[in-house]
Amino acid sequence: MTKDLFMTITSSLIEKRDKKEITQNEFKETYEKLRKERDKEELLEMEIEWKAERLKRLLKNSDLGSRFQTRTFKNFKTDKHNESIYEKCFQFAKHFEEIKTTGKGLLFIGNVGTGKTHLAAAIANYIIKEYILLVKFGSVTSLLNEIKNTYESSSEETELQVIKELSNVDLLVIDDLGKEKASEWSNSVIYTIINNRYEGYKPLIVTTNLKIEELEKKLGEAVVSRLIEMCDGIKMDGIDYRKVKLIKEV
Repeated sequence: MTKDLFMTITSSLIEKRDKKEITQNEFKETYEKLRKERDKEELLEMEIEWKAERLKRLLKNSDLGSRFQTRTFKNFKTDKHNESIYEKCFQFAKHFEEIKTTGKGLLFIGNVGTGKTHLAAAIANYIIKEYILLVKFGSVTSLLNEIKNTYESSSEETELQVIKELSNVDLLVIDDLGKEKASEWSNSVIYTIINNRYEGYKPLIVTTNLKIEELEKKLGEAVVSRLIEMCDGIKMDGIDYRKVKLIKEV
């Protein structure tokens, strides 16, 4: 109910009361109902505006970026090879409010171009939009660079603050794990974040092109052991859809 409509109806009620067409008690009762209805609608409008503004902030802070904000379940192409995987991912997103208390995540393993990142981004987008929750999405390289940037004198954040954020958001998505240039520092940071989430029952989604043995060699057994315990494995083999698309266009 708009303010103008509320005032019009109220003026009409006052006029009827003054003309003795309704009693004072009838006026009060009707007016109170109108006021409550208006307050309820205003609260609903405020809630809608708050959710829209928070959603806007969450999407920006998620670091999904313009490209990955467009990756959804609706525009993921399914076939006989990935239908069951698609359904598993959709159910994970749909029931995330219950899942997030268990700390259970997903580990996508497979060739390039098989849709790992698309599904990970689709889950992130769904959770942000449907549940208005904090999600952080990034390649392992970009996440490590975010921490490195705190070493600059101009940085407004500390290394500890960034690691704390990555450790505590409702969902963290690490894309292309194993693609980073491995060092004692990078392995230590990755272990710290994953272990923090492991101990805090915080869900984690990871995508990688490497096999388990290759991940162990690059990151160490401790990291991979945590991932295996925390995450359900999803193997995505098959053709590179990017190459298929290119061949069709040529």
